[in-house]
Amino acid sequence: MELIPPEGLRLNELAERAAITKAGIGQFMNYLQHEGYVSLAADPSDKRAKVVTLTAAGSAAVDLSRQIIADTEERWSAALGAERYRELRRTLFDIASLSKEARKSPNTLAS
Repeated sequence: MELIPPEGLRLNELAERAAITKAGIGQFMNYLQHEGYVSLAADPSDKRAKVVTLTAAGSAAVDLSRQIIADTEERWSAALGAERYRELRRTLFDIASLSKEARKSPNTLAS
C-alpha cells in the first residue's frame, strides 16, 4: 500500500511498480477494498481503468508499518552494530534485485 500516492494510482501502474501481474494486483486491491484499506473508482479520463486510493484506515496502516519497520531497523542496528547492519541491508537489496531479475527471466538464476 505504500506504493499508492495520496492522489491515487491506476491499477496497471501500481502493478508495474509492485512488479506483479495486473490480475494479481487487481485481486489484492479488491481484497484491500473489502477490508476498508483502499477505494477503487473508475478513472475519469478512461472509464475502463480503475484508480486506487488509500482510505483513512489504509493511510493509518501504512504509517503503522513504517513505524514498525523503523523500530525493527533500530533494534537490528543496535544488536549488530552499524557496519554489520549496513552490510545486511546491502545483501538483502542484492537478493531483492536477483528476485526481480528472476521474475523478468525465469532462467536467470538457474544453475
